[in-house]
Amino acid sequence: MCGIMGFVATGAVSRHRTVMFLQDLFAGISVRGKDACGYSVVKANNEMVTEKYSRSSDVVAYGNKFAKALDGAVAMIGHARLATHGSPADNRNNHPFVSDDGISVVHNGTLYAPPKLLKITSECDSEYILRAIEKYGVAGAMNLFKRIDTTQPFMNRYAVLGIDRIKRSLFSFRNPESPLIVADLSSSLGLTIFASTYEILKQALIESGAWMPKRLLYNETKPYHLYKLRY
Repeated sequence: MCGIMGFVATGAVSRHRTVMFLQDLFAGISVRGKDACGYSVVKANNEMVTEKYSRSSDVVAYGNKFAKALDGAVAMIGHARLATHGSPADNRNNHPFVSDDGISVVHNGTLYAPPKLLKITSECDSEYILRAIEKYGVAGAMNLFKRIDTTQPFMNRYAVLGIDRIKRSLFSFRNPESPLIVADLSSSLGLTIFASTYEILKQALIESGAWMPKRLLYNETKPYHLYKLRY
């Protein structure tokens, strides 16, 4: 079990309350894993900054480096790791996994039936998702994992968030075994948010003092449905 989160901003992040909320959300996903953490943040000029740490996101979230990364950001994905494959002391095993052509991926779940013939450079099963995307594209990778689920049910668990710098988009997909929600906070914080669970999102909104509607409008993402948001 790991925690993931991400956002696309309707404009570059600048407001203090928005930054505080994102810090609290990144810290909040640590309830699902404290072995390591990491993030990829995209700026308005499409520059992507990726950092990985062999420590918990609730420690990293409130440092100056993360706050600085959020300033002027238009998209982000973040990960809090509960290690199952590969030591978190080796950052090659930690998320995000990033391709040479600017795709960054985080994954919640475990892959006990990874795609055959794909090679990875780390000990972490999550890297197979990035390699599948490199070879087949995002939709092709999702369909590949769906076919594996059909022939080998319950062997894989995955909720995926990624950034594609070439297409300037954030994408997500999952299978029924791993949770992921999406919430429209554009009117209050100028964000569309993805998070592992509603409880994590709600707690971050409360702790940051961000505007909280009487009923937060959110949806569970649909299994085997590809979500793409332009930034």
